[in-house]
Amino acid sequence: MPPSRSTQNCLTVLHGPVVILTGAQIAVAHRLVLAGSRYLQGAGMPLRSAERAVVSELQSATSDMRAQHQRHHRHLDPTTGQESPLTADELAQQRGLSVRTIQRQAKLYGGWKHKGRWLFPADLRDTEGNLL
Repeated sequence: MPPSRSTQNCLTVLHGPVVILTGAQIAVAHRLVLAGSRYLQGAGMPLRSAERAVVSELQSATSDMRAQHQRHHRHLDPTTGQESPLTADELAQQRGLSVRTIQRQAKLYGGWKHKGRWLFPADLRDTEGNLL
């Protein structure tokens, strides 16, 4: 009996090891695969159909992940009773780092951009207002 196939953002693996990528790992893998494909194309070597399929699937997964992230944070409103997210300035001050360092490491802290500003999850702050 052949393996079942799912057409929603996944590659069909018929044999060999399986690697599951989530979150930022998908974006990193996509960037590395794009760099490799550009190198091959620059060297005059065309991509095979399987290689193009991997690039396409990673592009689709990355796009879906970004769209989901944007939908999740689109209607961010601190007046809804939820604890407001931390800004880069607040996080930098409480961590003892520069704002620029926090901005460079934003993804490590779970940050997201909203209207051009980096925001960070409120759960980084404990009940006394200190960062965990």
